[in-house]
Amino acid sequence: MDRAPFFCTLCCFRCQDQQAFLKHLTQYTRHVTEEKRSGKPDYTKVLRRAKDPYHVTEGDMVALSTEESAQWCDRNRLQMKDMEEDDNETVFTEDGSMVPLWLVKPIPVSTKSHT
Repeated sequence: MDRAPFFCTLCCFRCQDQQAFLKHLTQYTRHVTEEKRSGKPDYTKVLRRAKDPYHVTEGDMVALSTEESAQWCDRNRLQMKDMEEDDNETVFTEDGSMVPLWLVKPIPVSTKSHT
């Protein structure tokens, strides 16, 4: 999970782009349920981006049952705690949540022309 470009240690969500990562905070059932159960987390601790990301393709995927996925997540949770923090740069969102600055920075747009 630590090689997925973006991942959440609260709900084990992983994705390859920042927009999907932001969307998961309000629309991914497991994340929403976990927040309702345990309260709003410190996003600076649970929202992560990989230092050395690996972009997954179909050839890399193996289907896991819900139980297998939960077991994997539980086994690897300790490894997540050892990951490097993001220079403590944080910002507050409109609802008062603290999030990592990298999550809300604008995504650079390519300046290549398509001619």
